[in-house]
Amino acid sequence: MRPIDPFLRGLQLAPDAAAAIEVGSDDPPIDYRGLNARVEALAGWLAGLPVDGAGQLRVAVYSPNAAMGFAAVLACMRAGVVWVPINARNALAENLFIMNQARVGVLAIADAFLPDLPEILDAAPGIGAVLLLGPAIRRNRPRGGCSWHGRRR
Repeated sequence: MRPIDPFLRGLQLAPDAAAAIEVGSDDPPIDYRGLNARVEALAGWLAGLPVDGAGQLRVAVYSPNAAMGFAAVLACMRAGVVWVPINARNALAENLFIMNQARVGVLAIADAFLPDLPEILDAAPGIGAVLLLGPAIRRNRPRGGCSWHGRRR
């Protein structure tokens, strides 16, 4: 069994059932169908990105426990890329060490951590693309729930 299989099974059995909630938000729960639409959109974007010399794409997901962070993790699994978990409770220096050691090429980052983004991009030169996750972005882009930005190298 793959880690994504329980999600896919839930999608198959009860597509309209709640799959994720945003704790501390008035937003309604996200059903499996809606979450899957976000996962597919993110996975499609990830699948189109270039891989490194080892044939891999490493994606750091820097998010608190949130629906869009969960969608980003599932999208990594769906796209067949390497998910690099970043602990939102770590100090920034520790997370930068992890990103650099893992040779992260894409950073999926939640709104809560956007103030750290300039420092992250300066300290982790391997990051070539940024995927912005979060409630503010989701409200402006309801279908995908994300926005992305390339980076000059």
